[in-house]
Amino acid sequence: MNTYRYIPLLVAIILITVNCFSATPAAQKVKYSETKMLQIEANLVSALKSHNNGLQTTAAIILRQIKCLDSDYKFNELIIPLMKIVKDESYDGNLRIVAALALHDLKSARGDFAIKRTAIFTESEKVKQICSRLAWQRERNETP
Repeated sequence: MNTYRYIPLLVAIILITVNCFSATPAAQKVKYSETKMLQIEANLVSALKSHNNGLQTTAAIILRQIKCLDSDYKFNELIIPLMKIVKDESYDGNLRIVAALALHDLKSARGDFAIKRTAIFTESEKVKQICSRLAWQRERNETP
């Protein structure tokens, strides 16, 4: 299966998403209804569980952007799919890094633990370096 055929679609989705979110002023906090957030979360879970690398990457990026806009919502259903991606060596390194960043933004104890363990046990130097930095940053921010 040719995975490169999804690259133009991925680029288009990212550009549209960035354009939509950049039009919102940074100082303005966007609040979605609980129903809308549940729908967004369910769609992101479906995207993360798909076998399409580009769709998974886009879902993690969109999660980070939505989390920046509405930091109160917890996105608990996304923690396990993101942990699976971060910890699994068979996934693309770039996807694992974006998933680790999204997991870090969720600020969950389970996610932070997965990032720490990945930093220790992964074979990918790039993923190890990013996860180590994220684990260090979390520890630094939580110590008195």
